[in-house]
Amino acid sequence: MTSSLYRESMRKLARIGIALLVISVVLTVILAAGSASETSAISMLDGPFALLPVLMYFVFVGGVGFAFAGFSFLNKQRDSDFYHSIPVRRTDVFLSVTLSALTWTVATVLLCTLASLTVYLFMDVPFVWGYYLMSIPFYIVATMLVFAAAAIACSITGTLFANIVLTGLVLFLPRFILFFVARSIVANTWIVGWRDFSGLLNPNTNIAYLFYKQYSSN
Repeated sequence: MTSSLYRESMRKLARIGIALLVISVVLTVILAAGSASETSAISMLDGPFALLPVLMYFVFVGGVGFAFAGFSFLNKQRDSDFYHSIPVRRTDVFLSVTLSALTWTVATVLLCTLASLTVYLFMDVPFVWGYYLMSIPFYIVATMLVFAAAAIACSITGTLFANIVLTGLVLFLPRFILFFVARSIVANTWIVGWRDFSGLLNPNTNIAYLFYKQYSSN
């Protein structure tokens, strides 16, 4: 992968990257200030999700958006022919887009974390420092996993609608199948419960499920 190819990918993702970064930081400041001003602020900050709620949505919007923008040339015959005709390996093209998406993701997560941290420190709201240390790598990895699913969809299909549908299938269909396998085991045995599962059969190992569980519990 060449530096010029990386810079070109950064330029291509700049529009969506800057937009998501600004929106995420602004919403983080607004929500942090709002929660800190409430009397129940301390009880609300009882987990890492409560510190950076905006990033729960950024994981999906950013992951899918970066992939669709970075690999948009695959949906257009002329652009696709151009990228396949230039003297660079396809692996380099993929790595340049992926590294660019990772750069924008890291920048957004770090700036949102800094904004949230600044608000809570300024308003003297107690929180657990370790939650921030947990949240930074978690949201970066989560976003890139969604990006990977969307990138697979872009490499297989050729239209925006098909990309969206296949991204959903890649993200949720394997988890859906594993859930029914685990559910069948629990329903047909007396001594096995959900807490006995680990690894793939544990629903908590799925990022999308974790966010849904957190959102539905609030």
